[in-house]
Amino acid sequence: MYGLSQLWSDLGADIARSGAKSADFNAPSASLVRRTGTLLTPSLLSILIYRHSHWLHQKGCFRLGALLARLNLMVHRIQIDPAVRIGPGLYIPHTVGVILECNAGRNLTVYAAALAPRRGCSPPSGELDRPEIGDDVTIGAYAIVDGPHRIGNDVRISPQAVVTVSIPPGRVVVTSLLLSRSASIRSISAAFFE
Repeated sequence: MYGLSQLWSDLGADIARSGAKSADFNAPSASLVRRTGTLLTPSLLSILIYRHSHWLHQKGCFRLGALLARLNLMVHRIQIDPAVRIGPGLYIPHTVGVILECNAGRNLTVYAAALAPRRGCSPPSGELDRPEIGDDVTIGAYAIVDGPHRIGNDVRISPQAVVTVSIPPGRVVVTSLLLSRSASIRSISAAFFE
Protein backbone atom coordinates (compact mmCIF):
# COMPACT_ATOMS: atom_id res chain seq x y z
CA MET A 1 0.00 0.00 0.00
CA TYR A 2 1.21 3.48 -0.86
CA GLY A 3 1.27 5.32 2.46
CA LEU A 4 2.12 8.85 3.46
CA SER A 5 5.71 7.94 4.36
CA GLN A 6 6.20 6.44 0.89
CA LEU A 7 4.74 9.60 -0.67
CA TRP A 8 7.26 11.81 1.16
CA SER A 9 10.10 9.42 0.42
CA ASP A 10 9.31 9.45 -3.31
CA LEU A 11 8.94 13.25 -3.32
CA GLY A 12 12.31 13.59 -1.57
CA ALA A 13 13.95 11.45 -4.25
CA ASP A 14 12.22 13.46 -7.00
CA ILE A 15 13.43 16.75 -5.51
CA ALA A 16 16.98 15.42 -5.04
CA ARG A 17 17.15 14.20 -8.64
CA SER A 18 15.71 17.42 -10.05
CA GLY A 19 18.10 19.46 -7.90
CA ALA A 20 21.03 17.39 -9.14
CA LYS A 21 20.06 18.19 -12.74
CA SER A 22 19.62 21.94 -12.10
CA ALA A 23 22.62 24.23 -12.47
CA ASP A 24 20.89 26.95 -10.42
CA PHE A 25 20.33 24.60 -7.50
CA ASN A 26 23.88 23.27 -7.46
CA ALA A 27 25.74 26.55 -7.96
CA PRO A 28 27.97 27.33 -4.96
CA SER A 29 26.76 30.93 -4.94
CA ALA A 30 23.05 30.04 -5.20
CA SER A 31 20.97 31.87 -2.64
CA LEU A 32 18.08 30.37 -0.72
CA VAL A 33 15.63 32.31 -2.90
CA ARG A 34 17.18 30.94 -6.09
CA ARG A 35 17.17 27.37 -4.75
CA THR A 36 13.54 27.72 -3.65
CA GLY A 37 12.65 29.08 -7.10
CA THR A 38 14.24 26.02 -8.64
CA LEU A 39 11.99 23.83 -6.52
CA LEU A 40 8.88 25.67 -7.72
CA THR A 41 9.28 24.77 -11.38
CA PRO A 42 6.42 23.25 -13.38
CA SER A 43 8.45 20.04 -13.50
CA LEU A 44 8.49 19.52 -9.76
CA LEU A 45 5.02 20.94 -9.17
CA SER A 46 3.51 18.50 -11.69
CA ILE A 47 5.32 15.60 -9.99
CA LEU A 48 4.06 16.83 -6.60
CA ILE A 49 0.49 16.85 -7.93
CA TYR A 50 0.92 13.37 -9.46
CA ARG A 51 2.29 11.91 -6.21
CA HIS A 52 -0.64 13.28 -4.25
CA SER A 53 -3.19 12.10 -6.84
CA HIS A 54 -1.64 8.62 -6.73
CA TRP A 55 -1.74 8.63 -2.92
CA LEU A 56 -5.42 9.62 -2.95
CA HIS A 57 -6.17 6.94 -5.55
CA GLN A 58 -4.47 4.30 -3.40
CA LYS A 59 -6.49 5.44 -0.36
CA GLY A 60 -9.73 4.88 -2.30
CA CYS A 61 -10.44 8.56 -3.00
CA PHE A 62 -10.70 7.98 -6.75
CA ARG A 63 -12.56 11.17 -7.60
CA LEU A 64 -10.16 13.41 -5.66
CA GLY A 65 -7.21 11.66 -7.31
CA ALA A 66 -8.80 12.15 -10.72
CA LEU A 67 -9.51 15.79 -9.88
CA LEU A 68 -5.83 16.40 -9.08
CA ALA A 69 -4.80 14.62 -12.28
CA ARG A 70 -7.18 16.87 -14.23
CA LEU A 71 -5.69 19.93 -12.49
CA ASN A 72 -2.23 18.74 -13.55
CA LEU A 73 -3.45 18.46 -17.14
CA MET A 74 -5.01 21.91 -17.12
CA VAL A 75 -2.14 23.75 -15.41
CA HIS A 76 0.98 21.90 -16.56
CA ARG A 77 -0.31 20.17 -19.72
CA ILE A 78 0.84 16.78 -18.45
CA GLN A 79 -1.36 13.69 -18.06
CA ILE A 80 -0.29 11.08 -15.53
CA ASP A 81 -2.90 8.50 -14.59
CA PRO A 82 -3.27 8.41 -10.78
CA ALA A 83 -3.63 4.61 -10.89
CA VAL A 84 -0.10 4.00 -12.17
CA ARG A 85 2.91 3.49 -9.95
CA ILE A 86 6.08 5.41 -10.85
CA GLY A 87 9.11 4.88 -8.65
CA PRO A 88 11.14 7.58 -6.88
CA GLY A 89 13.44 9.91 -8.79
CA LEU A 90 10.97 10.88 -11.53
CA TYR A 91 12.39 13.71 -13.65
CA ILE A 92 10.37 15.55 -16.32
CA PRO A 93 12.24 18.69 -17.43
CA HIS A 94 9.49 19.87 -19.82
CA THR A 95 5.97 18.77 -18.92
CA VAL A 96 4.00 19.91 -21.97
CA GLY A 97 2.40 17.07 -23.91
CA VAL A 98 3.63 14.21 -21.71
CA ILE A 99 1.19 11.32 -21.26
CA LEU A 100 2.15 8.58 -18.80
CA GLU A 101 -0.24 5.69 -18.30
CA CYS A 102 2.43 3.14 -17.49
CA ASN A 103 4.04 1.63 -14.43
CA ALA A 104 7.69 2.59 -14.13
CA GLY A 105 10.66 1.96 -11.89
CA ARG A 106 12.97 4.43 -10.22
CA ASN A 107 14.81 7.30 -11.94
CA LEU A 108 12.55 7.63 -14.96
CA THR A 109 13.37 10.62 -17.19
CA VAL A 110 10.72 11.79 -19.64
CA TYR A 111 11.15 14.65 -22.11
CA ALA A 112 8.46 16.84 -23.72
CA ALA A 113 5.53 15.25 -25.55
CA ALA A 114 6.64 11.68 -24.82
CA LEU A 115 3.78 9.18 -24.73
CA ALA A 116 3.43 5.90 -22.86
CA PRO A 117 -0.34 5.32 -23.07
CA ARG A 118 -2.31 2.21 -22.24
CA ARG A 119 -3.71 0.33 -25.20
CA GLY A 120 -7.26 1.12 -26.29
CA CYS A 121 -9.83 3.70 -25.29
CA SER A 122 -11.80 1.58 -22.84
CA PRO A 123 -11.35 1.88 -19.06
CA PRO A 124 -8.22 0.13 -17.83
CA SER A 125 -8.69 -3.58 -17.37
CA GLY A 126 -5.72 -3.94 -15.06
CA GLU A 127 -1.97 -3.96 -15.23
CA LEU A 128 -1.71 -6.07 -18.39
CA ASP A 129 -2.65 -3.37 -20.90
CA ARG A 130 -0.07 -0.82 -19.71
CA PRO A 131 3.58 -0.52 -20.67
CA GLU A 132 5.97 -1.65 -17.92
CA ILE A 133 9.10 0.50 -17.73
CA GLY A 134 12.16 -0.52 -15.72
CA ASP A 135 14.65 1.47 -13.66
CA ASP A 136 16.89 4.25 -15.03
CA VAL A 137 15.01 4.63 -18.32
CA THR A 138 15.10 7.78 -20.45
CA ILE A 139 12.33 8.52 -22.94
CA GLY A 140 13.20 11.25 -25.45
CA ALA A 141 10.96 14.03 -26.71
CA TYR A 142 8.07 12.96 -28.96
CA ALA A 143 8.88 9.28 -28.37
CA ILE A 144 6.03 6.79 -28.07
CA VAL A 145 5.95 3.51 -26.15
CA ASP A 146 2.90 1.91 -27.76
CA GLY A 147 1.21 -1.04 -26.17
CA PRO A 148 1.69 -3.37 -23.20
CA HIS A 149 5.40 -3.93 -23.68
CA ARG A 150 8.22 -4.34 -21.18
CA ILE A 151 11.04 -1.79 -21.33
CA GLY A 152 14.07 -3.13 -19.45
CA ASN A 153 16.38 -1.33 -17.05
CA ASP A 154 18.91 1.24 -18.35
CA VAL A 155 17.15 1.73 -21.70
CA ARG A 156 17.49 4.99 -23.64
CA ILE A 157 14.76 5.81 -26.15
CA SER A 158 15.74 8.55 -28.59
CA PRO A 159 13.53 11.47 -29.56
CA GLN A 160 10.76 10.59 -32.04
CA ALA A 161 11.27 6.84 -31.65
CA VAL A 162 8.18 4.60 -31.69
CA VAL A 163 8.54 1.47 -29.56
CA THR A 164 6.14 -1.32 -30.53
CA VAL A 165 8.02 -4.29 -29.04
CA SER A 166 9.55 -5.13 -25.68
CA ILE A 167 13.11 -3.86 -25.20
CA PRO A 168 15.73 -5.83 -23.23
CA PRO A 169 17.83 -4.07 -20.57
CA GLY A 170 20.74 -1.81 -21.50
CA ARG A 171 19.65 -0.95 -25.04
CA VAL A 172 19.54 2.33 -26.95
CA VAL A 173 16.50 2.73 -29.22
CA VAL A 174 16.88 5.16 -32.11
CA THR A 175 14.71 6.02 -35.10
CA SER A 176 15.64 4.93 -38.61
CA LEU A 177 15.95 8.60 -39.55
CA LEU A 178 18.76 9.02 -37.03
CA LEU A 179 20.51 5.84 -38.19
CA SER A 180 20.59 7.02 -41.79
CA ARG A 181 22.34 10.25 -40.75
CA SER A 182 25.06 8.67 -38.64
CA ALA A 183 27.22 5.60 -38.88
CA SER A 184 27.55 4.99 -35.16
CA ILE A 185 24.87 4.26 -32.59
CA ARG A 186 27.32 5.30 -29.86
CA SER A 187 27.65 8.79 -31.32
CA ILE A 188 23.85 9.05 -31.48
CA SER A 189 23.37 7.96 -27.89
CA ALA A 190 26.13 10.30 -26.71
CA ALA A 191 24.53 13.20 -28.57
CA PHE A 192 21.09 12.71 -27.04
CA PHE A 193 21.72 11.27 -23.59
CA GLU A 194 24.14 12.08 -20.81
